[in-house]
Amino acid sequence: MLAKKGEGQFAPITWEEAIETIRQKWTKLIEEKGPESILPYSFYGNMGNLNAEGMDRRFFYRLGSSQLDRTICQSAGTTGYKYTMGASIGTDPEDTIHTKLFIFWGINAVSTNMHQITLAQKKSTKARSEDCCN
Repeated sequence: MLAKKGEGQFAPITWEEAIETIRQKWTKLIEEKGPESILPYSFYGNMGNLNAEGMDRRFFYRLGSSQLDRTICQSAGTTGYKYTMGASIGTDPEDTIHTKLFIFWGINAVSTNMHQITLAQKKSTKARSEDCCN
C-alpha cells in the first residue's frame, strides 16, 4: 500500500530494518520477474568519476539487473563534445580560474559546489546564466 505524504502512516525505522525490507521485496521481485526487472537509474551531476562510478554499478551488475546508460544527457553530451572538440577530454577544473566568462546553461552553479568560480570571480571574471528550462 502506498501512503501519501502527511497522512501520518510513516514511522522511523532502523537502517537494518530498511535494508531487510528492501532485501525481502527485491528477493520476491527477482523470484517472480527475474533480476532484469530491477532497473537502476541515477544521475550524478558534477560529482565526477571518482564518486559517480562506484559500488552501485558493481552491485547491480552482480545482481543481474537491467543495464542502461545511467544518465539522460551523458552520451549525447560526450558525443557532441567529441564532434566539436575532437576528443572527450573535458576541461581541467584547475584551469577554470583563467577564463574571462562563464556561461551557465541549465545549471545552478551556486548549489553544485563550483569552488573555482568563486576564485575566478575574485579576478573579475564575468558570469552569465541562461535558463533553458523556463
